[in-house]
Amino acid sequence: MNEGIYGLHLTMRIANISHRDALDDLAVVNNFLATLVQHIGMRILAGPLTGREDGSPERKGCSGGDSV
Repeated sequence: MNEGIYGLHLTMRIANISHRDALDDLAVVNNFLATLVQHIGMRILAGPLTGREDGSPERKGCSGGDSV
């Protein structure tokens, strides 16, 4: 990797999820993100951070990211 790059952004699309209800569980989402970060050797300053948004079916649910 180029030493001049400060950070990278990762976006994933995951399809064919067997246990879709798990995506509405903050602990499950946080564990998934923490395991991913550890597995790929990513260094982050804080997080992974997860949160829940309520609202219409299109907008509600859990989301996560990091603060880098």
